[in-house]
Amino acid sequence: MGVAYPKFYAWVVIREGETMIEEGAVRLAAIDKERFEVTHYLGRAEIERDPEKVYETFPRDVGDKIKEKIAKKR
Repeated sequence: MGVAYPKFYAWVVIREGETMIEEGAVRLAAIDKERFEVTHYLGRAEIERDPEKVYETFPRDVGDKIKEKIAKKR
C-alpha cells in the first residue's frame, strides 16, 4: 500500500518578465512537511479544449472552480 500525501490545488501563471507565457491548474503533494511536488498540471488551453478533463485530476468542487475561472476569462 502506498503513502498518500496531502494534496493542494492552485492556479499558476508562468511569466517571463512582464509577459505571461502560460497559465493553468496544478495539483501539489506536500511531501514529509519538507517540500511540495507538482503531481499534475493542466494548461489553460488544454482545459478550454476539453473542460471535463479537469475531473480526471481534480476533485469535483475544485474542477468546478477551475471551469468557472476559465469561463470568466473568456
